Amino acid sequence: MDYYSTSIDFSPSGLIAFLPGGRTAELDGEKTLLDLARTAGVELTGPCSGKGTCGKCKIRILDGEAPLPDGDETALLTDEEARAGIRLACYIRPEGPMKIGLAAKGEEGHRIQSDGIMNYDFVAGEGLARKELLRVEKPSLHDSRAAAERVAAAAGRPLSPLFLPGLLRALPPAPAEGDYFVTVTVSGGAVIAIEPGDTRNRFFGAAVDIGTTTVVVSIVDMNTGDEIAAAAAPNAQRGYGEDVISRILYTTEAAGNKAQLQRLILEQLDILIAEASAAAGAGPGEISAIAIAANTSMLHLLLGVDGRSIAVAPFAPAFVSFPPVPAASIGLQGSPGAILALIPSISSYVGGDITAGVLATGMDTSDETVMLIDIGTNGEIIFGNRNGFSSCSCAAGPALEGMNIACGIVASKGAVESVEADGNGLHIRTIDGAPPAGICGSGIVDAVAVLAELGIVGTTGRFAKVKDFEENERLAPYAKRFDAENKRFFLTEPGDSHEVYILQKDVRQVQLAKAAIAAAIEALLNETGALASDLDRVYIAGGFGRHLRLESLIRIGLIPAAFRDKVVFAGNTSKSGAALALLSPGAIEKAEALRAITRYYELSVYERYDELFIKEMGFPK
Repeated sequence: MDYYSTSIDFSPSGLIAFLPGGRTAELDGEKTLLDLARTAGVELTGPCSGKGTCGKCKIRILDGEAPLPDGDETALLTDEEARAGIRLACYIRPEGPMKIGLAAKGEEGHRIQSDGIMNYDFVAGEGLARKELLRVEKPSLHDSRAAAERVAAAAGRPLSPLFLPGLLRALPPAPAEGDYFVTVTVSGGAVIAIEPGDTRNRFFGAAVDIGTTTVVVSIVDMNTGDEIAAAAAPNAQRGYGEDVISRILYTTEAAGNKAQLQRLILEQLDILIAEASAAAGAGPGEISAIAIAANTSMLHLLLGVDGRSIAVAPFAPAFVSFPPVPAASIGLQGSPGAILALIPSISSYVGGDITAGVLATGMDTSDETVMLIDIGTNGEIIFGNRNGFSSCSCAAGPALEGMNIACGIVASKGAVESVEADGNGLHIRTIDGAPPAGICGSGIVDAVAVLAELGIVGTTGRFAKVKDFEENERLAPYAKRFDAENKRFFLTEPGDSHEVYILQKDVRQVQLAKAAIAAAIEALLNETGALASDLDRVYIAGGFGRHLRLESLIRIGLIPAAFRDKVVFAGNTSKSGAALALLSPGAIEKAEALRAITRYYELSVYERYDELFIKEMGFPK
């Protein structure tokens, strides 16, 4: 990986300077370089939120003094990195001014799954909000009612008290002669927006998926039900922890941290809504409704609600349901009368993203027995049919999304997205066919599956020994790719200017993630007395779900082989469910009803989960 270096004359006094960009932070002996980077507004990856365990916050010291690295830090660096002076920002507490070189960005052109299955009946004007054209009687000396009363009378419903200040400001002046026309937006039995004239043909909503790793915004034409534009980006909070627990703990470390994470996600949503609106030929002020699906922790961070109770037993959240409110009440942009709906969660760890997925796939109306597996940082599983559901969750970690992996990056230009092997050797494919820049989630799953199939990693996950490559005819063609000293296997040709490799610890990260999900599936089936063969269909969802290969998932043991002929890759059902909430009659009410017929199993108190987890750590023979 390349790191920025410069010969510019820049000698800050009492400052830490981050290059390129030249952002600075004042020296503070109590803070690490990672803390100071955050203070300076520098995006520096820190999946473990500064706990010193992930090895991702790599920097190069260009100027200034730093303590020598200790064994814990060097264990997270390769020999080449150590020789090149690469350090970990979370281990260094600077005592004097420094210039820091940041790693060159390798995540341009993010490819984030924005489409997904959505089964619903669209009825124009029957969703979260609808527009109506009203003829309003002009006032007279014999009828001098206030304009607000006239509009309410014409609409046959009251003006919403939640939106009242904006509604009053939006009232058009009555003409001197004749009646006049206004378009009102109605939601929840009340008027939430007023516009002069007929604006019914300009009616847009925003469907939002806030994932732990990525955020997707889709603009929906509320008149036709069509999704007409989308924008996506990695979650702006991920520099404060790749998993929800790390972020929640960060909010408790200092006053203002909770507000900081809330501000980051609100600013990002504003940017993505504006970007997607522009692509749709609309302005952010034309967004009449916003529906958001997210896991429970992300919803707490969005609202600035204390979520520390999610992180400790008995894992009780502050809320799982939230009534529609003005989007402006939490600081989101949109039209002055934009209504915001949050898809309700089931529990602390089965969130609104799963509720949305159930609605999007139509599981809640199905007589078949169906399972939905959302593969992400937090693995969430639900199965059943319209008569009732069972659910659970597991801490899979971000490895399956390319994080906590030595060369891991989000799905972006140059990311290795697939790996195959045949009689002619190893073959990789990168996104957009660009030079390799790293490896994303689908690529790491493929890579480990191929290594397991070839026998380069055994059933325990350990790399083969050097003598195995020398003596085993099947492994011999791959010997030059194996670096025994650093315990890594090259996916690219060794010495390539764009090296991508898999470390032994990367294989372990995949094992931990896949074991968590596989054990959760088995535990849920065991607890309910069901068999894998009993399922009629299995939906696999998630930000990269459609880019996975079924055989790779089965080869590493993430899902049972009995699922082979039943799997449907459903894409981003969280976003699809949010779109459904905008468009489908009573979708939010259906989501609320789903909670009442869903049982949540807490795996931390399931006696056999540890046993199942250990069993699933290995790869199938």
